[in-house]
Amino acid sequence: MGWWHHGWGLGLGGWQSILLGGVMMLFFWAGLFLLLFLLLRGLTARDDSFRHASGHSALPILDDRYARGEIEADEYAEMKRVLEG
Repeated sequence: MGWWHHGWGLGLGGWQSILLGGVMMLFFWAGLFLLLFLLLRGLTARDDSFRHASGHSALPILDDRYARGEIEADEYAEMKRVLEG
């Protein structure tokens, strides 16, 4: 028998180490779940805010591009037809 069998070990034994291990495992999984949740929420929130940040749909943007002369009349008409579906 080694010295750890006589109560001179690391301080925890039996049910105490099992309980502490279980609590630590619970914290690990809860932390991992929280991290994944926040990551997914951040990605979807960023994507959603990007879509709705300006408050414009694609048609006003298309109108602005045509008004600035970035696209020709035939391109404008085709893109507008596609967007209006």
